[in-house]
Amino acid sequence: MAGAEKVIAECEAGAPLYFEYHARLTKAWIGLAREASDELVLEELRRAVEVGRAVKDLQVLVPTLGLSSLASVELGRLDEARAAAEEVVGLITDASSVNLHRALDISWVAETLGCADAFRSLLAGANPENLWVKAFTAVLDRDFGLAADLFAEMGNATDGAYAHLKAADELVTEGHHAEADTHLQKALAFYRSVAATRYVRQAEALLAAAS
Repeated sequence: MAGAEKVIAECEAGAPLYFEYHARLTKAWIGLAREASDELVLEELRRAVEVGRAVKDLQVLVPTLGLSSLASVELGRLDEARAAAEEVVGLITDASSVNLHRALDISWVAETLGCADAFRSLLAGANPENLWVKAFTAVLDRDFGLAADLFAEMGNATDGAYAHLKAADELVTEGHHAEADTHLQKALAFYRSVAATRYVRQAEALLAAAS
């Protein structure tokens, strides 16, 4: 957060940077996880999207729209989430034209937003051996346990913890409480270590439901 705010301060002081979008996304994502106000999170995301449109680079615009879509679902703003997801689908006409993993955030909510099939079609042109593609497909298929394993293989702790949380949610719903507990302990270990209170609360609520 300190690094993101330093970059943002430099940009606001008159030294705009290509990577401003990354700082904005970082601040928004940490803010979301730590339960900052909705207004703060949404403002950072809006500014990141503005930067993405200004630099005219899919490597910037796609991830900003991806995180905007996920965050909007988390905040209950489904119309905004759907619009961002639909724009990403329209932007990535060729899986080889942009780093596909940058659209990953939408895969978590693709079923909710009605665009899972569109993303599966997009993956048809991607390298099936790519770990990001495998993880992306696992999330779309709601095989969150496999997704967690793939993220761990990549050293991606953030998405890995989110996958464990999603896996636990599915398992609690299905009545598999012991398996859910295994995923919850892994999710909580990460989220507590980074003070991600939104997800700590969600995990603890699932833990209570599974006990």
